[in-house]
Amino acid sequence: GDWHNDTDSIAYVAERLARGGYVGVGEVHLYDRAAAETPVVREIARMVAERGLVLHVHSDAAPIEALYAHTPELRILWAHAGLGVGAGEIAATMARFPRLLMEVALRAGEIAPGGRLDPVWSELLRRNADRVMIGTDTWVTPRWSIYPEIVEEHRRWLALLPRAVAVKIAHANAERLFDPNKP
Repeated sequence: GDWHNDTDSIAYVAERLARGGYVGVGEVHLYDRAAAETPVVREIARMVAERGLVLHVHSDAAPIEALYAHTPELRILWAHAGLGVGAGEIAATMARFPRLLMEVALRAGEIAPGGRLDPVWSELLRRNADRVMIGTDTWVTPRWSIYPEIVEEHRRWLALLPRAVAVKIAHANAERLFDPNKP
């Protein structure tokens, strides 16, 4: 819970990055703006940006703003699109930070409540079609037992979008972002 204040975190990340083979770091949890502004987070953000990697951040909008304030060249993958953050605030945050990407694990119920695409989410997804990807968030073992249902839930709301948008969100964006052989 306090990794962002633990200077050993810097050496830990640096040693692993030195091994090579990484395309990103995270999912890191930053619970408030102050956590995103510590010297530890600043240094890790610098290392990630310097290597052209992605920092996968679980937070609301304030830590995202703080990260871009001190490391504007950073590429951030916003875990669960902020989870508790509303679609309007997500849209505003995405508009402010062109290097911000998001994944929408755990958001299907908000994206398409009752099987109908929410209009605000629809606009958000269409406007940011090149910067959104699905996620499954299998952070605990029981989530693996429902993996097929998680994927099916994504497929249902993706089917409500234009095919070109759905393909980008479903897999093309992730392939482009995480395939080290693609420019």
